[in-house]
This record gives sequence, C-alpha cells and structure tokens, in this order.
Amino acid sequence: VDALGEEVVEVFPGVMGGVESPLGYQDSTVFVTALNASTGWSKDVFDYGSFDLTTATGNVVALDAWNGQIKWDVEVPTGIAGPGVTIANDILFTGGLDGIARAYSLTDGSLVWSWQAPAGLNAPFAIAGDLLLIPAGTFFLPSSDTEGEVPQAAPQLVALKLPSA
Repeated sequence: VDALGEEVVEVFPGVMGGVESPLGYQDSTVFVTALNASTGWSKDVFDYGSFDLTTATGNVVALDAWNGQIKWDVEVPTGIAGPGVTIANDILFTGGLDGIARAYSLTDGSLVWSWQAPAGLNAPFAIAGDLLLIPAGTFFLPSSDTEGEVPQAAPQLVALKLPSA
C-alpha cells in the first residue's frame, strides 16, 4: 500500500529493466540478456523509489530467429545491465553487477565457465584475436554466486586468453 492508501503491485522487468544491452546472433539464433529490476505501481503512479538493483536478477535467453520460440532461458542471480552478449568459439560471454563473468554453451545454455572480476560488470565485452576483454568498473553488488571477499570495485580492463576452438 502506498502513501495514498492504494495497493502497490510489483511489476517486472520494471521501468529500468528488460533488454538493456547488445544482442548476439549465430546460426539462426538470437541471444539476449535481460535485467529484471521490479518497480512498484499503484492505481495512478509508479514509484521510482522502489527500483532497487541490489535485488535485481537477470536472464540469458536464446531465441529462434525464425519463429521467436525460446530455445533456452538461464536465470542469473544478479542484474545484467550492460554487458550484453559476446560470442566466440560457440560460447556466449556476459557478466553481471556481481562482477562475475559467465560463459554459456550456445547449444543448451549450460554454464561452462565463470570468473570473479575486480568490480561489477556493466559494459560490453570484446574479442581481440584470442583475448576476451572485460571492462570491470562499476559498483559491485554481491549475489548468491559471489564467493569469498567482496571486491573493492577497482576499475580495470581485464584481458583473458581464450582457449583454441
């Protein structure tokens, strides 16, 4: 119930949620990340104050480009707000506000690799030759996947060598 006594409904993906970043495409499949950050709505008003990235989650989704059917959909316990999708060697790379870079199989969406960056991730990754470039530089919001010490959000560009295809 809001200040006016109206019932408040939690709406997803929220006014700042949804698809917020670049898509990927390969072999008749569109790959997309989504930010789920709810917003409270009452009869006449939505509440920007209810927008909270600390409780945001994300999805990585593969869609058939011909008919729009979902091929696979992976839930992620953190907001994905910027990295979008980078594809190399049949692997999809993305990252979240929890600073974890994640790699998924294009075939079935299974997690094949993850790595904790020194800060939150909110910018697109890039491929340069055999390197995966990860810009780590936003605030850090821990998730259920975060282990050990919380990074001190030390901004840096990280280059990781990709395995051979």
